[in-house]
Amino acid sequence: MNRLLVVDDDAFLRENLKRLLEQYQYEVVSVASGADALRALSETPFQLVILDLGLSDVVWRWLRLPHG
Repeated sequence: MNRLLVVDDDAFLRENLKRLLEQYQYEVVSVASGADALRALSETPFQLVILDLGLSDVVWRWLRLPHG
């Protein structure tokens, strides 16, 4: 099963997105902060991370975006 991580501080959005993705048979872990996301990523591999880039505690240097 594909494991997804949803990271968003908006509880309504986070839980509804989790519920929607679970309907399509995804295993979804949802967290409310960048710190919680880093903890989850250190414990479990994920195939996809859906990240709210506006989180105040996200440390940008851990995001490795391709240059282009």
